[in-house]
Amino acid sequence: RRHTRFRNVTGVQTCALPIFEGARPFNFAFDSAALRLTDDAILNGALNTRISVKGSVGLETAKLDLDASGNVDLGVFASLDPSWSITGSVAFDGRIGGTTAKPTLDGLASLANASFGREGIYTTLSGINGALRFNENRITFDNLEGKAGGGNVRFRGTGIFQNDQIEGLNVQIDADQVRLRYPEGLRSTLSGALVLKGTMTDPLLDGNLRIDSMAYRSPFESFLSVFRAGGLDSGGTSLDRLRLSVHVAGNRNINIQNELAEITAARIDLDVKGTLGSPSLTGHVETRDGTLLFQGKRYAISRGNIDFVDPLRIDPLIDVQAETDLRDYRVILAVGGRSDRVRVEFRSDPPLPQLELVSLIAGGKTREELAAESGATSLPTSEQLFQGGAASILVDLLRSRVGSRFGLLGLDRVRIDPYLVGAGSSPSARITLSERVTKDLAVTYRSEEHTSELQSRFGISYAVFCLK
Repeated sequence: RRHTRFRNVTGVQTCALPIFEGARPFNFAFDSAALRLTDDAILNGALNTRISVKGSVGLETAKLDLDASGNVDLGVFASLDPSWSITGSVAFDGRIGGTTAKPTLDGLASLANASFGREGIYTTLSGINGALRFNENRITFDNLEGKAGGGNVRFRGTGIFQNDQIEGLNVQIDADQVRLRYPEGLRSTLSGALVLKGTMTDPLLDGNLRIDSMAYRSPFESFLSVFRAGGLDSGGTSLDRLRLSVHVAGNRNINIQNELAEITAARIDLDVKGTLGSPSLTGHVETRDGTLLFQGKRYAISRGNIDFVDPLRIDPLIDVQAETDLRDYRVILAVGGRSDRVRVEFRSDPPLPQLELVSLIAGGKTREELAAESGATSLPTSEQLFQGGAASILVDLLRSRVGSRFGLLGLDRVRIDPYLVGAGSSPSARITLSERVTKDLAVTYRSEEHTSELQSRFGISYAVFCLK
């Protein structure tokens, strides 16, 4: 039997993590059967970490019989991975039993103002308070509560320490008014109940979420890219292996706004499957309240459906119809197809030839209107009217796709009429430039050339709505 006293113990490490920097002097005794701490061993660490240990360790049987208590600053764990941001503290009071090969733990760990965040994760858990209870190889999450995205979250459930990992997870996560910013441009507020199951190496997140509010304000191209293959992929995080089986639904406070669409109400009913790294969607999105903007004209949405039918990849079917009045014609715009093969079609009531309809949509006139307006005997053909309309649409597409990136064509609409008819049946040309100042106010500049005379006009249009 021997008695030994250690002084100035430094460099104590656990799992290659420098939690402890030194220890107060302590005495222990040992023989062939066990090593016994005759005094409490006080281990000091970085960031006010301090642990007290007493008891014995079997040398023949490797049996553990230790009491441990103290406080650990969670910031020391952030050194494991610089991409993690961890703060707060945990106070521990418990007993370590079992053997050195298979230790068991009984006791209580209390979290105080803890927070966990990581690069690539869409929200941060903060202000977490509550207790973790340990009973041999079982861990119980005892009403851990905190904040995520400005909302409240609560964790309750159990897990089992087995095979050097946490298995048998059954943890319920209650969320209330949690704000989420994913994907880019989307702002959502969610509530609901989720359950984390499985193991730490193969976890499954199951449950239901309710959309309390949703706003998407990004360019139309970015909106479409979300619904293409890989559009919701995380880009690579340590949680990519998390399997998903989550139902998401909502029917109020949903808004989508970009340069081509403004949707003020929608109904969403989706199942999210796959993994966090590569999710898939099935379900339905529907709207009947909103507008589409095309060639400076707003089309009221009469039918809007997006159906996700492929359980293996994100490949939605789009079916949107919108209508507007262009002078004496009711023009219907139909958008349909899959996200990577969207087609746009037009029709009118009363019916117009497609070539003349393009001219009308682009801001031009039909042959019938030109004849009534000028009384000329020589009229442009439908093909000529189509050329003028197509040129205007092409300029608008160029402005929307390229102009904003290079500072070109900073106008809402450019209209070119290469084939017009004057009173004397002489060809003339007209260029119309339009800028929308506000949602309801537009300013138009028009330049017309009749033979050698150049005429310019300004126009202002303002939409007035009467509420009864």
